[in-house]
This record gives sequence, C-alpha cells and structure tokens, in this order.
Amino acid sequence: MRSRGCCARERCIVHEDVFQSNYARIQGQCCQACLANSYNGARHSVCGGVGTLSPTILDSFGTELDAQNAPDLIIKSTSALGFTGEQLARIESLDFADEAESLTVADMDDGGVNTRIYVYSSFDTALNRLDIDGRLPEGPGEVLVERQNNYTQKYSVGDTVTVMGAEYTVCGIVSNPLIFDRLGEPDMADMQPLEKIVYFTAEWLPFSMPVTDVYVGIGALRMFGRFSAAYGERAAEYAAAAEAALGGACRSACRHNTRL
Repeated sequence: MRSRGCCARERCIVHEDVFQSNYARIQGQCCQACLANSYNGARHSVCGGVGTLSPTILDSFGTELDAQNAPDLIIKSTSALGFTGEQLARIESLDFADEAESLTVADMDDGGVNTRIYVYSSFDTALNRLDIDGRLPEGPGEVLVERQNNYTQKYSVGDTVTVMGAEYTVCGIVSNPLIFDRLGEPDMADMQPLEKIVYFTAEWLPFSMPVTDVYVGIGALRMFGRFSAAYGERAAEYAAAAEAALGGACRSACRHNTRL
C-alpha cells in the first residue's frame, strides 16, 4: 500500500497483510515444488496448479509467527532522510498500535552483492523477536547474519563477512520471522534475490543511519488467523489509518496478497 503525503518528508508506505503477502509469494514460486515449513528439514509438498497450502501448514506458520510476535503492519518511509521524531511519535500514538518498534532496513549493491542491512537500536525486541544461534554483538567489529537460503552464502559463527568495504566477525546466525522460506528474500527495489543479509546494532555501527521502518503490533487483529480474509481486511483499514495520520490527505491503494 502506498501513500502520498503533504510533503516529501511525510511520504510513507504501509505494508498491511504482511503474512498473506509472503504466503502469496510462496504460492507463486512453489506450485510444483516443495515448501520448507521450517529450517529443521521438515518439508511439505505443494502440488497442483494453484499451489495452495493446507490449513495445517498455515496453522504451523501462524503459530511460529505468533511465538515470535511478528508485526501486523510495517510502515516504511520513502524519504531518504527516514522518519522524523515527530512522525515516529505520531505512529506510536495511533490508538490501535499496541506496540511499535523502529529500525533501519536498507538494500544496496555492495561490491556486486545484493545486500540488505538491518540496524536495531537493541536486539531485545518485543516485536518480531529474532531467533539467534550464537550471541549478540559485543563490540564494533561484530554482526549477525541471516540463515542461509537458496541465494545467500552460508555463514557460521566465527566467519568473516564484508559489508561496505569493512570486515566483521559473525557472532550469531539469525532466523527472522519475516523471512520464512528458503526460496530467497527479494530486495525492495527490483525484487531480485538478496545474496547477503546482515544485522547491526546501532551502538556499534561506525556511522548513523535514518530510521526507515516501524513495526506495529495490533492486538485487535490477533483474534483472527494471520492468513484469514478477515485479518487482511482489517489490517488494510488500520494501514489506511496509519497513512492518514502520517500524510494528511493521503491517496491509498490496498494491495492484498502481494509481496512486501
């Protein structure tokens, strides 16, 4: 969903229906393939022309997403300057937002490698809790990396990863609940598979970056299954309200079952 606000600094994109959008991408890529339900080796066949997933598999996804408290909305700034403090305060004051956490998400061509970096103020998050195999960074030369998928290189704790010309030691491997299949995570610009996903803590980053994303948790949606039509319809209503709060006279279009 896109919104055009009153000025460039106010523009934002609100991603509603986060889980249905990921689900739709999986269906499109897996009509006659196998879907990884977990990274522990369990696989379920997705057969037939439309590639629909069984309620059992969807329930399994939903249970895992609930366990990690994955967000219900993702609000993304379209300004190169990111969100202002005033805009962040407006998001946090939304009457339906029970939880809100801000972070930086940036995709880039890093020496010919399609790369995404996440920057967290703290990894002790209530929303979108990351499973980490290893430990958290304890100094400026340490980072976390996303677990391997079909397009990313496999890293182990103790390996070295290069980001923007600097070398870092991998101290943990992340399982991000918003990246839940092995088929590859597309970038936000060209929808090409990311080849490297690295997590920094702002405390140890040698430079500052703007806040680009806000994850929002909405308790009123949790009574519905994350992949249900009712969840998607109500998420779209909340997304429109968030856009209005940020942009005033916003123009919005709901895009259910599309990739983030």
